Amino acid sequence: MRKIKNDSNKVIYLESLLNRFEFNDNLKKGFMFFVGGSILLPTYENEIELLQIASRQISEFDINEKFEEILGPLRDIVIQSFFEEYIWRLDVKIETKKIKVPGTNIEVSEFKFKNHERLSKTETKIQKFFEKEVFLNRLLECVGKELSLQGYNLKRSFEAGNCFFNLKAQSDRNCTTQLLYTINHNLTPILDWILMVARSSNSVSSDEYLDIQIALTGLIHGQDKKFIELFWSFQSCIFYFEQKEIVGIPNLSINEFQIHCREKAMYFMSITDTSHIHNVAIKRIHDENFPSLVSGVDEKKLFDDVFNHIFGESKNNKYHGNVHLKSLIIYSYFCVICETIISNNSEISLQ
Repeated sequence: MRKIKNDSNKVIYLESLLNRFEFNDNLKKGFMFFVGGSILLPTYENEIELLQIASRQISEFDINEKFEEILGPLRDIVIQSFFEEYIWRLDVKIETKKIKVPGTNIEVSEFKFKNHERLSKTETKIQKFFEKEVFLNRLLECVGKELSLQGYNLKRSFEAGNCFFNLKAQSDRNCTTQLLYTINHNLTPILDWILMVARSSNSVSSDEYLDIQIALTGLIHGQDKKFIELFWSFQSCIFYFEQKEIVGIPNLSINEFQIHCREKAMYFMSITDTSHIHNVAIKRIHDENFPSLVSGVDEKKLFDDVFNHIFGESKNNKYHGNVHLKSLIIYSYFCVICETIISNNSEISLQ
């Protein structure tokens, strides 16, 4: 991987990735605001210096000199309420630091995780993938709207997030860390990939991947190595045949794409060593609720019922929503493959 020479290059590249998946301007700014906080949070011991390099690649600024200029125009309490409500909707418990008001028995804290009714007037708690997608996008769009009101561009949005979360960490470091950590681990797959690019001190090329493959990379991020290797072999046969791309597959309708994935699931089992699949399947990393393929049985309705039960119903008609939906269909048919091998169904026929 090559080094990135200056901040403008990296900002341009991150924007090109966000544009590639057709995220709107407010969401892009809200995401960069979050990146400004996430880049403060190392995930392993030796990452601090690398994150500092990555941060300077996006924007090299003196936080002490620019702090008031950057945060001053923003309604930081409003922005904070968006994050507080999102954590509340995730139903994640984060312990806040309690500070006693001098001369009283009253305790206050920097964060108030509750339903501010800014993301939604409902009491909805996030339980399934597509609910998370809706509320995460809404969170970032709401933050981005605040930034847009002040005319902030992507670079300035990153600086604002960096200043904002630095300030919050001074008041309650543990709570701020847990908030960032929670959102990091609840990003949708495409944004998870773009965050990885933003946090990397080396340039990460995305050009060799299809859009759905980028989502798949985020989807299986952190999984067992053997699981990832087998899964990646399966997704390859969906998009490629004899090392050449099958033209038009990403553009199929959802129904056509599902039919194609089912056919390729059977093909994959016919060309792959059964013991190899079995060794991954018995680890039970995949979702075991999906049906196995059985000769003479059309499992489509059961597949759809299980899919909706696990992931919910996609209500995002934007391009990035379509990419996420198709990536989950691929993942689901990989689960079907695992269940089929475990169930020892030797006869498979397409209905």
